Amino acid sequence: MQEGHGDWDDSLLNNLSDVGTVQSVLDNGDIRVKYSGSRIYTLNHNAVTKVTCFSTGDIVQVIDDIAAVHSFQENHGGWVDDMALSLGQVGRVVKVFPTGDVRVVVNSRTWTYNPRCLSHAPLKEIAEDESGDLEEEGGDLSLNLKLLSVLDNPAIVVAAAASGDVGTLREFLARHPSQVNTKAGGKAAIHCACAQGNVEVLKCLLEFSPDIEITDEDGDRPMHLSAYSDEDEVAQLLIAANVDVNSKNNKGATPLIIAAVKGHHSVLRILANNPNTNLHDQDTDGDTALHCAVLAQKNESVNMLLEAGADPTLLNFRLFTPIHEAARIGFLSAVDNFIRRYPSHVGIRKEDGYTPLHLAALNDHLDVVASFIEHELCDINCCTNENQTPLHLAVHQSHSDVVERLIGYGANLNIQDLSGDTPLHIALVTTSAGILASNTPQLVKVQDELKNGHENVAVGVITACFLVQEGADVYIQNIKGHTPLQLSPPNIITIVMKYVDRYVNKVNVCSVYVYDDYTR
Repeated sequence: MQEGHGDWDDSLLNNLSDVGTVQSVLDNGDIRVKYSGSRIYTLNHNAVTKVTCFSTGDIVQVIDDIAAVHSFQENHGGWVDDMALSLGQVGRVVKVFPTGDVRVVVNSRTWTYNPRCLSHAPLKEIAEDESGDLEEEGGDLSLNLKLLSVLDNPAIVVAAAASGDVGTLREFLARHPSQVNTKAGGKAAIHCACAQGNVEVLKCLLEFSPDIEITDEDGDRPMHLSAYSDEDEVAQLLIAANVDVNSKNNKGATPLIIAAVKGHHSVLRILANNPNTNLHDQDTDGDTALHCAVLAQKNESVNMLLEAGADPTLLNFRLFTPIHEAARIGFLSAVDNFIRRYPSHVGIRKEDGYTPLHLAALNDHLDVVASFIEHELCDINCCTNENQTPLHLAVHQSHSDVVERLIGYGANLNIQDLSGDTPLHIALVTTSAGILASNTPQLVKVQDELKNGHENVAVGVITACFLVQEGADVYIQNIKGHTPLQLSPPNIITIVMKYVDRYVNKVNVCSVYVYDDYTR
């Protein structure tokens, strides 16, 4: 927004939401504004908001948007829950600070507001006492103003619920039962009660038959918000009122998904064991509650869902099952959980042939790789649709710790992918600089040997020498007829040939290191 309008200055961060004084308006509409101190900024007129000026004695009205007031109050006196009772109410200005913040008496309470939270009160809202004046700071407002504040303003139902004021809430709803679903700041009273886990407020509201499926701006319903609060009695009250336990918000999340992601086990247990709950509903990413629990790394949520009968084989829109996701992100406890419960899922394949082991190797999750390859049902040489083994992927990504572990557990070094490349072919074209993992003693030993006369040897070259040492076939040709060393420049051939001469018998020098200037 500032581009071409004075441009951005990082010091502006210190003045966001502050009140300044307009010094001048430029011909292009830009505004010169002075904040506290001597600094003057040139700002795009769209970046500033005109703030109403107030004076001591002015009668003002607080806006009734909870979210806006909460935001505006940051660094301007702050927010406390009791301020909710002042929303939409009328009061008198008793002090204006140099910063522009305003101290106001509302309902016998004194608050400091950002002026953006206030407006001059309409004449019909100004209630005066018998002498014609509102009381000063510390005194009582007139009876008429109190009645207006508590008994006739619809926003009070939300404010009272947000602050936990059951007495005011009940008094208001007794007079105006039709206002039970009134919203302020996009929230209804029942949203506030459920989000805060306030059982008594919810009980009061339920006496007046609220809409238990009413949505807020995020599409969350009371049951969603009970999952956020993790108050089991709130959830039970809603279920007893026949709430839809499978409702979805704007992101397609059900209350079950929210409880699983948050690790809120009280509500999760209630929902997971409710016969009406669909354990397999999917959000907008196709994730079930079980997928979401894995992605949030909440293992107890995973446990509870599996105990309740969640299907671990369902695919999300990325075509991952939960165990694939666990392997991809390196969530070891969930991986072990799945392996223990479903041993046959160790080798479960995605549509592209990737197993959980492939995903763990690809993403350098050594502990997860180890957990898989130590399992008796794991095929360490399993291949994707491109005929790539986990070793192919680990070598390609220069994940040296995974490479050493796979080889240590007997991975086949000479399987060819659909291009005919073995891990050795791949290592010799993976020549970018890198650092060996610290837990790779055998590769570090090779590196130390190669450092003698060679600086900054690429991880791929170190890996290639290790593969040769462990028995990789240097003669295998890919589908283009190239052996591994024929993909390497002369300086790399010289390095690797030391290991070929040491570990490969009867070397046919011509077939091994006739270098082609080959770009894969």
